[in-house]
Amino acid sequence: MGFTLKSRILTDYLSGRTDRVIHEMEAESMGEIEDSFTKAMQDAKARKFFNDFFDQLSPLIHHAEVDNFRVQ
Repeated sequence: MGFTLKSRILTDYLSGRTDRVIHEMEAESMGEIEDSFTKAMQDAKARKFFNDFFDQLSPLIHHAEVDNFRVQ
């Protein structure tokens, strides 16, 4: 769908909030992530896939946190 960023899905079942899922992406900058997302959303199939996925996922999310880390 146009994303070329390296990403990983991490899960944490036993510490802090239980059943945590983390989606991690590697990029040179936040702009690179934004550009990839913008490019993907220009495709009608990608937009439909994302919207359908998010509609199914949203009722399962009870809490969300966002952290941006810079690795040097």
